Amino acid sequence: QLYADLSQVGDFLPGSLAAVRRRCGRANCACGNPARPGHGPQYNLTRTVAGRTMAVHYKPGPVLDKVEREVANHKCFRGLAPRPRRPLAKGQPPLRSGQPVPSPRC
Repeated sequence: QLYADLSQVGDFLPGSLAAVRRRCGRANCACGNPARPGHGPQYNLTRTVAGRTMAVHYKPGPVLDKVEREVANHKCFRGLAPRPRRPLAKGQPPLRSGQPVPSPRC
C-alpha cells in the first residue's frame, strides 16, 4: 500500500513557500502609507541546505504554480513516509500496536 501511495505523489520540492509584501523605503512612494499593503506579493521558497537557510524568490506565473504543486507534494510525501523511531521521553506512554495511523490523502 505504501508503494502505491508513494507512486501517486509525483515530483516534490522540500521547503516552505510564503507570499511577502515589502516596503521600498523611498520617502514619496505609496507603499510607505500604513493603509497600503506595500509592494508585492513576492513569493519566497525557504529551505535548509547543508545546515544553512536558503531563499529563492519567485514571481507569479507558471514556474510559481509548479513550485506550489511540488511543495504540496512534499508535504504529502512527508505524511506517507515512515518516521524514524525516537527514544521515549521519561513518562511518555508508548504507542499501542493497535492504534490506527491516519493516512494523508494527496
